[in-house]
Amino acid sequence: MTTTKVLGSRLREAREYHGFSRDDVDTAIGWPAGTIASVEDGSCTIDGGKLRKLSRLYRRPVEWLCGETTFTPSPSLLRSVENMTPGDREAILDFAEFLQGAGPAPKPKRRTA
Repeated sequence: MTTTKVLGSRLREAREYHGFSRDDVDTAIGWPAGTIASVEDGSCTIDGGKLRKLSRLYRRPVEWLCGETTFTPSPSLLRSVENMTPGDREAILDFAEFLQGAGPAPKPKRRTA
């Protein structure tokens, strides 16, 4: 499956999970009617900024939307973030992106006596 098809499939899955209509998403993102339908069916591509907006709307990592990871948040995790303020969700997303780019933690140095 191509990256565009994976992205479209994951976007559709996340949209349906949240119970959003395509019109809901187009309105929330500020797109003309029918745009998310074109992205989901692979006939239209989007830039990184729009993908990040969808990531926030759907509360899914960009990497998952792009098919780069199989991470699927549990329903209980998703419910817990639904009760957070938008600022708290933004802070968690920023921190998660920081951690992802940080790489493994350094190994602690042994103390010598």
